[in-house]
Amino acid sequence: MQSGIILKKPLILAFILSTLSNVGASTIDLLLPEYSANTGIERSMQAAAPGCTISSQVLCLITSGKDEGKRCSQVSDVLPGEPCIDFDVALDFKYCNLNDSPIKVLQKSDAEFKDESLPGVDTSNMGPGECREFSQVGKVNRCAGGFPAGLRIEGWIADKVSIPEFYCYAYDFAYNKWKLPSPTAEPTLIPTNVPSINPEPPALSLSIQCLAETFDGSGKYISCTSIIDDSTSCYRTIRYKYVIENDSPRPVKVQGLVVDRLGQMNNIVTDPLTLSTIPANEQIFFNGPFEELNLCELDGKKIETDAAVIAMTEAGKVPGHAEASYDFTVPKKPLDYEFSTIECFLGDGKHCYEYEGEKCELDVTFRYSMKSTAMVCHEVTTTTMMISSHVPEELWIDDKTCHERNFCPGETMIIPQKKTINICDYGTESIPFDSHINGVGPKTLSYNFNYAPPPPPPPTDACDGRPDVMAFKFKERLCSDSKNGQYAWNSLTGRKLSHSSSYETKVCEDFCELSDPSMITVASAYDDDATLFEDVVYEGQVFKFDGGLSGKIPSNLVVTIADSDGHIGQRFTLHASCSKPLALQDTFGSLKLVGLLNSNQNVGRFN
Repeated sequence: MQSGIILKKPLILAFILSTLSNVGASTIDLLLPEYSANTGIERSMQAAAPGCTISSQVLCLITSGKDEGKRCSQVSDVLPGEPCIDFDVALDFKYCNLNDSPIKVLQKSDAEFKDESLPGVDTSNMGPGECREFSQVGKVNRCAGGFPAGLRIEGWIADKVSIPEFYCYAYDFAYNKWKLPSPTAEPTLIPTNVPSINPEPPALSLSIQCLAETFDGSGKYISCTSIIDDSTSCYRTIRYKYVIENDSPRPVKVQGLVVDRLGQMNNIVTDPLTLSTIPANEQIFFNGPFEELNLCELDGKKIETDAAVIAMTEAGKVPGHAEASYDFTVPKKPLDYEFSTIECFLGDGKHCYEYEGEKCELDVTFRYSMKSTAMVCHEVTTTTMMISSHVPEELWIDDKTCHERNFCPGETMIIPQKKTINICDYGTESIPFDSHINGVGPKTLSYNFNYAPPPPPPPTDACDGRPDVMAFKFKERLCSDSKNGQYAWNSLTGRKLSHSSSYETKVCEDFCELSDPSMITVASAYDDDATLFEDVVYEGQVFKFDGGLSGKIPSNLVVTIADSDGHIGQRFTLHASCSKPLALQDTFGSLKLVGLLNSNQNVGRFN
């Protein structure tokens, strides 16, 4: 019995038993013409690997004792009082490379007898179509109840080592367990085939296998449970195989097999299976027809197959039965789509690329067109859009009906998005839009707003906001040579800085002749004379300074010009907040303003 098999629909067993009860003969005349008569005794059957096909076989012959010359499945009954003696068996192992390419046989390939490893497996490379065989002998005790033997071959296509699809993972494993008859309960002097008055029903096992053709066109088959999606085709060829094992010590004759797939109980297979006899402890199998499975129609669905078989002993009418099930789920076809177009509209209905205004922040509506290139319909559950590598935003979903969310092959879905944008940030460059639908993506398309903002007003030499950076040119001059809009409001003699408590100074004061170079110090008149610039400057040289940690340059500055020995030659103050006149080319003692930088202007020179 296939491991873990539970018959999901007992109705099919009831159907075949009911059919049998209405027929007087020992066979049932049931018919399903589309099933082939591909039958045979089987000791080994495994699905071919997708990339590598190998086969193996184990045969067993008794070579001593009263059953000498018989197959191991034909051991005669053990009579009461008969000693549990050993008999000799000969095991023949055979394995073949069924590929058109050499295979590299792995070292772990081995043969077994009574769960012990046997020597004899040649693990050197096998050529195309090459077969190898070897024999072993052993002893079996008549009362052992049974013994197994197996042959396992694993490998790779020789030039495809480490490529998973060319690994012989679906190797043939010939594992036969020959059962020995138990001693009879009553003394029997002469073996007889006459059935007992109350014969036991025969013990049967049924298993189902399903093989699917690989989509690479190689003609090889894998288990249906291993089907993976092929996005290029909706169709896959499959074939079911039914293996019936006689677990009884006597031959049985198959009477019928019922197959129930997808709830349709009309697949009844008997002819010519009806006439098939299964020897004791052996198997019979047949293959169903090749069927074309439509993966698109069955997208994501579970395919359930249940079967029941019934058989009788050759001499009696007491039936035995077995059931099996085989389920697999058709892989769901993935969603795929094409990001077709992007449209952008202003509030007045014009396209965004037609905008010529000066305002940067605009309310716009985007319209995204997506075309399904999938093979089946999908329900849209999430849609996101990311513009120019910013944070992805979720688009419409809750206000759509189930019909509007259904995204089918070839259909185009229009997805709107209302958004406030800064069109000045985009300009005339092509901006990437990255879309995701149900997590599939990104699908990228670009849009050009083609916006050229109006040119800024021409720079002015007059200060238009507290400077971030100021630049001056050093040339020796007297305070009386100063030309600016600030000193004109004051007398150059006698006025002191009312905001400075560190020292007393006039607006501009000369002390002695200046040296070249001179040490120039610029300090804040507010913050305990915090120094903004201090360095040696040669005559004719331009120097600059900024506001330091505070960012902006303080409103009032004190400038000191000294020689290398620290003797002050000139000291003056100036107002830098632009609340008082300040412009390029203004002179303050020996310094001329040549550069201004703030949030509104960048004029002059800085070096």
